[in-house]
Amino acid sequence: MSKLKRVSRWSMFLACFLCLVAAPYAIAGGHDECTGAIEVACGETIPGSTATATFDDTGFCGTGNTAPGVWYKVTHTGVITASTCNAANYDTKISVFEGGCGTLGCVAGNDDASGCGGFTSEVTWSADGTESLILVHGFSSATGDFDLTITCSEPAENDVCEDAIEINCGDTISGSTTAATFDDAGTCGTSNTAPGVWYKISHDGLITASTCNAADYDTKISVYGDSCGALECVAGNDDTSGCSGLTTELTWGSDGSESLILVHGFSSQTGNFDLTMSCGEAAENDVCEDAIGPLAVGSVTAGSTAFATLDEPPSLDCGTAVTAPGVWYTVTGTGNTMTASTCNDGNPSTGGADYDTKISVYCDDCEDLECIGGQDDDTSNCSGFSTNFSWPTNAGQTYNVLVHGFSGNTGDFDLAIQDDGVPATGANDCDGIAEEFDFCPGTVIPESVPTVGQLLVNRWALVTDDGDFDTVLALGGGPDESFTLVDTAGCSCEQIIDQFDLGPGQSKFGCARGHMKAWEDFLADASCGDCLVARGEAGCEVAACEATVCDADPFCCNTFWDFLCVLEAAASCVPDSCIALPSSPEFSAIESSRAVLPEDPLSKLPVLPNKEE
Repeated sequence: MSKLKRVSRWSMFLACFLCLVAAPYAIAGGHDECTGAIEVACGETIPGSTATATFDDTGFCGTGNTAPGVWYKVTHTGVITASTCNAANYDTKISVFEGGCGTLGCVAGNDDASGCGGFTSEVTWSADGTESLILVHGFSSATGDFDLTITCSEPAENDVCEDAIEINCGDTISGSTTAATFDDAGTCGTSNTAPGVWYKISHDGLITASTCNAADYDTKISVYGDSCGALECVAGNDDTSGCSGLTTELTWGSDGSESLILVHGFSSQTGNFDLTMSCGEAAENDVCEDAIGPLAVGSVTAGSTAFATLDEPPSLDCGTAVTAPGVWYTVTGTGNTMTASTCNDGNPSTGGADYDTKISVYCDDCEDLECIGGQDDDTSNCSGFSTNFSWPTNAGQTYNVLVHGFSGNTGDFDLAIQDDGVPATGANDCDGIAEEFDFCPGTVIPESVPTVGQLLVNRWALVTDDGDFDTVLALGGGPDESFTLVDTAGCSCEQIIDQFDLGPGQSKFGCARGHMKAWEDFLADASCGDCLVARGEAGCEVAACEATVCDADPFCCNTFWDFLCVLEAAASCVPDSCIALPSSPEFSAIESSRAVLPEDPLSKLPVLPNKEE
């Protein structure tokens, strides 16, 4: 055999040997691409290399992607850790995705892990049994060799709602979300973005769940009612004032039915915590229906929101947002301007408070609360962020007063009720029609019609306070028509008679059908109509309103009548050019913003800075 052949054979042998040695670090099986990801099992360590890999350009996923990488995949239900910690000869990164190679969805990522030398990486995430795709890449353009270790753990015992751990009033129980999976429970007082664990409790009264000063991560708590299959949000909180480490405390009221508690975290954070449950009786006037009163004029009543629960915003927002627990009282109007006060001004007769109070005042129907007004701080007269709210009253009218707090603040207060001695003008008549739609302020229910004490057949008047006009059934059939305060824009029979100047004789037996229909026709003719409706047509049907709006904003007549035109009509046409009826579409019923902008005038749409900049 020639020397040349011997050398050639030796070269081939050496080349094959080197291939075998280097095989674990080569781009075997095409895992340079996501579609060729190598399957790796829990508990396995596999060597790899990015030395001959290509750049994937997957974008940011926990860390930026700037260097070539190789792909792996693992399937497990529970918590998974992928690690190159102290096991690579270059600066590694790890990113984890879900959803398949064609629709990569970022799960988690890491550049340099704490406790790992050589700028190596470790990332932990929760999986629900679907495939996780792992990209091992590098810092800047770095490439090299590594050992990838996959470790797995089973999900927490109470990882899902159906396995919620029962906890009792007075208990403190240690828990952890480190082995939990993501619940995707939606927003309940606070958003749900991190894995969580579940608990359940039953108590009739006030319940407080707390990780306050008792967790090693940024906790959140959300509480649900009903059942795991149909979760109904009760309350939730992220960070609580007075609790260090961004920990949480949440109080809610329960009727004795089961409350489901989810302890989770901010962003994607997980960790360990102690959950403490405390229970008590809710304040006797915790809900509107149990309001204390009527409070006498000149009285000062001691109260507290410390054992109150949060009412349900935003429907209760009145003069100021309702964001903290509150308690309820009633007062009776005097016909003058009245004041409800927790004002810290050194005068005990004006009340006081040891926390940042708010006061909101409503009409007397707890089922459909109509806002009178409210106030947060009277900074010009009261110290300590206390409150001093005045409103015009109708004599004999009952008002609901809610004492609550700024943000989530609760505390003790003295509530003073005062008659200011100033005759009231423009008082809300509390007829259930919002003031901006109420053509007849000062409606009294029951009204004085019929003056002879009895309605005739097919005559109408407000005898009861349900918002419907009462009548008498005709023999052999019902009334010819039915009418509500919505139909009459908040006007009673006696107010309709006054508006038409029909004389007192028409008040004896109630308003006739002809009068009621004539009033409806009058309102229809005076209505702003489609000037208060956003739509894809230019102009609106009330000429005077159209002219007023289009003079200021030609877009409304040249292109189409969009939501800005509606807002302008509401501000400049009502009530001078036309009236807004209770049956008008809500001004906010707008599907999209202005799509075509006029050259003149300039768009009134705000230009917002890009958050990325």
